[in-house]
Amino acid sequence: MTRAPSMPVRCLTALACGLCTALLLTGCASGFQTASSAPDLNHTVLGLGGQVYGGANPIVGATVNLYVTGTSYGAYSSQTPATAVTDSNGNFSFSPVTCPTGTQSYAYVVSAAGKPGGVTTNTSAVLVAALGRCEDLPSTGTIFMNEATTVAAAYALGHFAATSGSGASTTVGIGADATNNSPYTGSGTSSAGCVNNTHYTTAACPTTSAAGLYHAFLNAANLINVWQNDGAYARPPGNSQAIAPEALLNTIANVLITCVDSSGASSSACTQVFNSTSLPSAPTNTFRAMINLAANPTLTGATDTSISDFYNLASSTTNFFAPILSSTGLSNLHDYSLAIVYPQGLGSGTSIQGIQYAYSLGIDINDVVYIGNQNSTPTKMNIASFASNGELLSFTTDNTTYVTGWGVSPDAAGHVFSLDSADTSNTNPVLRWASTNGAVSSTATVITSDTAGGTGVGSPIHGAVDRLNNYWYTTNGTSQSLYKVVGASTTTNYYLHSATTLQGLSIDPDQNVWFTEIGASASQSYIAVFPNTGSPSSPTYTGSDSRAPLGGSAADFSLYGIAFVPQSTSYIAFVDAFTTNAGIYPVTPTFASSPTTEVSSETGGTAIATTATNMEYNDADSAGAIWSADLDGNQIVQVTTPTGTPSVAFLKPCLSTSPPGSSTCENAVGGGPRDLSIDATGSIWIASSSYGVVQIIGSAAPTWPLRSLGVLTEP
Repeated sequence: MTRAPSMPVRCLTALACGLCTALLLTGCASGFQTASSAPDLNHTVLGLGGQVYGGANPIVGATVNLYVTGTSYGAYSSQTPATAVTDSNGNFSFSPVTCPTGTQSYAYVVSAAGKPGGVTTNTSAVLVAALGRCEDLPSTGTIFMNEATTVAAAYALGHFAATSGSGASTTVGIGADATNNSPYTGSGTSSAGCVNNTHYTTAACPTTSAAGLYHAFLNAANLINVWQNDGAYARPPGNSQAIAPEALLNTIANVLITCVDSSGASSSACTQVFNSTSLPSAPTNTFRAMINLAANPTLTGATDTSISDFYNLASSTTNFFAPILSSTGLSNLHDYSLAIVYPQGLGSGTSIQGIQYAYSLGIDINDVVYIGNQNSTPTKMNIASFASNGELLSFTTDNTTYVTGWGVSPDAAGHVFSLDSADTSNTNPVLRWASTNGAVSSTATVITSDTAGGTGVGSPIHGAVDRLNNYWYTTNGTSQSLYKVVGASTTTNYYLHSATTLQGLSIDPDQNVWFTEIGASASQSYIAVFPNTGSPSSPTYTGSDSRAPLGGSAADFSLYGIAFVPQSTSYIAFVDAFTTNAGIYPVTPTFASSPTTEVSSETGGTAIATTATNMEYNDADSAGAIWSADLDGNQIVQVTTPTGTPSVAFLKPCLSTSPPGSSTCENAVGGGPRDLSIDATGSIWIASSSYGVVQIIGSAAPTWPLRSLGVLTEP
């Protein structure tokens, strides 16, 4: 909870005065928390207003604008519904306005400039509060704006935001292209998952779109309630069993107070804050500084890169928000990423083990997160699914026959695939689970590997879905082979056999199938491609795979995850490796003359991020950054420049399984992250061996969440 002084609140219009008291007593609980049952196309906001404070000080004479999101990244709607100026108590009120609804419009409030405490004008003080969908706004209510709401908005919405102007004329644009601003139904769920391109075609689906902007506003609402003056959440409203980064968010907000309550950019306080958040470009206001912090939480390359120095900018006189990280918490603080923990035991019930050992993870087009969850005491597994805001959508009942949850991948046809490598029947099958609006059925279709290759039944390891909803997977052990499950059938196609262990698998935008082969030495370990000799819309696979060794000495290689990033008119692959030659290896494909999408050969490059120890699976965001789960290093490895001289950072978010209000943190990023994937908001979802599921908010760029789409650009 946040300490707060007694602040005068003024009823906003004569019509609203009858409701003002009730709203304050309930903390404006009618604000943006859950979706309305149906869009209100004639929604009139009779009287919104609120308070703007810098810590304990009202900001006097600030220009406050109510904005509506625009239809491109970093743009607000041409309609600015309302504007106001704060009074001597920091209060503001808007005249009645009509907020556009039914068109994926979201509202937010920006306060620019003003005099903190009524003393000196601070032209760099820009505070933001994310409100949510227009039709969810109360007809009257009080908005509390401060540093904590600004931090929450910056982390959740930074990739959708742009700032311009200065002082009282500062504007903040927030918006997304139609491809990442999916419409939603009356139930409040997005209708993303309506997929239509050359590979998925339905008459009822006009466009392919994700729902990143909508879900980003939900992320902001999971961090703080702008309708109540009690600061950051200890438990996010999306899932009351989860643990929000309350202490760290409050700590960052207290640092920001030092700049907000100063004379502006030239003050020593703002200089220090802006030096720590100088990348990717030097900020000139407090909101941009927090956007930069969310994008570069390790402070890598900034003018001031000291994690402890940034923490120490706040003093006892500015520590308005509480609880904060204690000195013990600071000793474990590695970076300023904000993460929500969905801990072990979450969701447990009759015949359901709850989250235990989260092994693999996949995200569908609607940002639904599917978890392959298993346990060894006793041996069993199940599949869990979470909505983008952390709401637990489903848990399949415990399965004691098929006991591993590897290779989890959703398709675009209402299925989720997983692999079993240790079942009691010794058949090691593929499991296909039906999924309806993110809820997974407890009954799976069991598909046994084809033995046409004469190699017996192997242990399936990793899998991926292609654009035609076929599921490809690798096996090792008795049968080191490549297989494909054809669509919704119950049969598999056998393709090839290897003398070495097959491991990671991924499918590129042209539908070439990439996988890794693990040998006893560098000369026996390969990145391999099974080429598509047809077209992306009608792929054909014949012949054998093309193999290339990775750069390095003749030491052991273990190769796992494969991700792709755009480069010029093509793309390159990045492969995770560990043991002696640990690192992320770039692999450049060469294409055939006909078809030009067929990979004819590939060349392995020199390792990046060689200080990591055990990277298994990875993902690439739309900005071309590679994110890898370092299992033994207990960290997330970020390579931000895929070509030329790379920039490498290591994220170890401040996590906690302690009760709400804890002022300490643990920096083991889940005690062994195994798998990860990025959604359309830029959140990184992590399957952890000891923490459960972890969501890092806003550190990656928004990304097409359904990997089988094969789209590498921003949604």
